Amino acid sequence: MCFAGICAAIVSGGIAERTNFLAFCCNNFILVTIAYPCVAHWEWGGGWLSRLGENGHLDFAGDGPVHLMGGTSALVGAILAGPRFEKFVDGKPRTIVGYSLTLVALGVFILWFGWYGFNPGSTLGLSLGKSLLSGKVAVNTSISASTAAVVGFIIFSLKDLSKEIPDISSIMNAVVAGLVSITGPAGCVEPWAAVVIGGCGAIVYIVSARILLLCRIDDPVEAVAVHMCASLWGSMATGLFCTQDNIFLATGNADTPDYGAFYGGGGEQLGVQLLGELVIFAWAAFWSTIGFSIAKFGNFLTLTRDIEKKGLDSFGYGANSWARVQITDAQTHETDEVQFRIQ
Repeated sequence: MCFAGICAAIVSGGIAERTNFLAFCCNNFILVTIAYPCVAHWEWGGGWLSRLGENGHLDFAGDGPVHLMGGTSALVGAILAGPRFEKFVDGKPRTIVGYSLTLVALGVFILWFGWYGFNPGSTLGLSLGKSLLSGKVAVNTSISASTAAVVGFIIFSLKDLSKEIPDISSIMNAVVAGLVSITGPAGCVEPWAAVVIGGCGAIVYIVSARILLLCRIDDPVEAVAVHMCASLWGSMATGLFCTQDNIFLATGNADTPDYGAFYGGGGEQLGVQLLGELVIFAWAAFWSTIGFSIAKFGNFLTLTRDIEKKGLDSFGYGANSWARVQITDAQTHETDEVQFRIQ
């Protein structure tokens, strides 16, 4: 239930600031009651994904059912909802600053801490050798996130040498991309591989976020790049870096001939990983298209630009979470209230 809730929560980031809450509920009702349970069963309940190849589709803690599902749904929602009215000017993307970088950083550190329940907790116990597996998963999780933070810091520092401090919010997203990347392979890879997985996860996030902007897809918190794209990389990394010993520790399958391609196991496991992710992507896209299309054709997917400008919180919940300022036009003397964001 917790994983299903996380899958649904990821969707909110891709459609934030211009989507009707009812549309969000409409899509998530379908996502959580139909789409997610099927994939969770395929993956962890003895379904067909768990029986693919020699080892099944390896996904230790939810790269596919949680992050790929949620990220794909966020992508569909962002495309159908369209961009926020101030995001693209003359075809070029504008940076819309967040309310508080302090809250962004705090939120990421809370996520990082919670990931030790998400990943090591997926052993579902500590007895019968599971404590060894849980410990290795915790180490891999820490290494991947830390490496992603360093790689993100270096890239964003080099990107704009005029700034003494690089973009903090993007570095925080790089951390989450590192966490997402290691979620699937956490129990099947060695700690050295977590360095590569986390570092490449940060790069995948940065490149995919740029591609989305070039395609004029407005993803306010970059949920698609962080969750969908990084999870695709994480699943592929499982097929590259998983070892025989770790597969046995995680699944109990001894002497499997299919393991990481970089360890001499051939490409069979990598092929299983890619097929599984392709199916999950298509499944999530199909049901999310239905959910958001119902809202779009029912004319309750997005709200008016005036409501978007003033803030969806005041329209939907009768309270303002943004500071407000009154701006008076010097010529017409008309006064308008707009939300103020800290620059």
